[in-house]
Amino acid sequence: MKVAIVVSDGAQALDVAGPLDVFAEANANLPAHQRYEVSLVGSRAGTVTCSNGMQLAVPIGYADADTQYD
Repeated sequence: MKVAIVVSDGAQALDVAGPLDVFAEANANLPAHQRYEVSLVGSRAGTVTCSNGMQLAVPIGYADADTQYD
């Protein structure tokens, strides 16, 4: 299943890292064919700066996404 975590400038790092960790833990307990495929998506591809100054690389903008996310 494809899942997108939408990230924008000013987001709290925990709001990104928390869900990523949850899906990673779920994937550790699922067979390969049932694992989640998690992507970071922003308003545009590039660097997003969280509220604490941490920068994240966002590979795709949601306007450019051709994937159906859940």
